[in-house]
Amino acid sequence: MRIIVKNNFTSLLKVEGISYGAGSKAYSDVPSVLRLILGKVAFSDSVVLLETTVDDISGEIMDFSMEKLISTPSILDVVALPAFAKKSRPSYVMRVVSELAKAEDIAEELVRLTGSLGVCMIPVHHRMVAERKIGNIEVEILGKKFKVGFKSSKPYFDHIKPEFDDIVTIAKELNLSPLKVYREVIRTLRIPIPTESDERI
Repeated sequence: MRIIVKNNFTSLLKVEGISYGAGSKAYSDVPSVLRLILGKVAFSDSVVLLETTVDDISGEIMDFSMEKLISTPSILDVVALPAFAKKSRPSYVMRVVSELAKAEDIAEELVRLTGSLGVCMIPVHHRMVAERKIGNIEVEILGKKFKVGFKSSKPYFDHIKPEFDDIVTIAKELNLSPLKVYREVIRTLRIPIPTESDERI
């Protein structure tokens, strides 16, 4: 069921129950009736935001730590923000979005990788996520055919993103700019195509 609320914001809702109530006061222009809809947002989950600040590791160690963390199945996202710590020491603020059940294990891994003295664990009990579709498409560039992976987000907006590693592979083989290859792939992706699988962000 689709519920429309103010400011033209549209949310998908899984309706679990609907109740009606009638008031005793009469109005001339509107009925004295209330409808209550109980449900859950269709695309949502519960996660934990892990955050720590480190100021004594190099960019290379930070890169390794991020790659190690993002490859963990229970980790949904990893970012590192440049910052200044005490005495204006250059530092990083690391933020990791983890599945709720694995948050403590991920916090321990974060400490092990970075040498952090502590990790803030912030529960996020309601996170809206867009539906994401993953697929592959065959494109033809300069007479050669290539297979390119892509991701698209719905239903709030239609965003399409090709896999950049595939773009680079084609660009190297054809000796073209990655930007030129990217534009050609996007042009092909704008044509309606079937997807191979769906998954949540």
